[in-house]
Amino acid sequence: MNQTVRQGIPLKPDYAAARDAALASLVRAAIATGMAKLDRSFTPADYAKRTWNDRSVDLVLRAAVSPTALSSAGPLAQIAVAYLESLVPVSAGADLLARGIGLNFSGAASISVPGIAVPTGDFVGEGQPIPVTTGPTTPGPTLTPFKLAVITTLTGEMMRNPNAETLIREALIESAGPALQRGGRQ
Repeated sequence: MNQTVRQGIPLKPDYAAARDAALASLVRAAIATGMAKLDRSFTPADYAKRTWNDRSVDLVLRAAVSPTALSSAGPLAQIAVAYLESLVPVSAGADLLARGIGLNFSGAASISVPGIAVPTGDFVGEGQPIPVTTGPTTPGPTLTPFKLAVITTLTGEMMRNPNAETLIREALIESAGPALQRGGRQ
């Protein structure tokens, strides 16, 4: 994430603002899709372009048109992470996933994660040699990616409401949280 420098002092990146912006793109794509269904004179992309100045909405809309492949999912990762983080208040499963190690599949259908026994450090006296220790590894689990999917219904009144982004954001969060609690495929 870019850092801005003001009067020679680097400012810290605002991760909460970046997360909120990514989640807003997801919500806006949902609104644009719904509005285009209500009024077929424009496409979701047209509605999004004339309503918001948000380049990420187009990425989300394109992902909804054709199934996202492992090789093309990279640009949507930031939005997916932001959505997962937004589920933390309503889902212990989301909190658990957010606390875990984040691994990148880089387009792979699966990745193997070795088990590593992490060696422990110790205090060393001044001038004494630092002991070298190794952490033995064992074959670990093979991870395969899955997606969390949800379809929720929205009314035209909801989508036209001045508070549409807030209302729809909550509808998406509240409908996905229970899926994480179940812990996977049924």
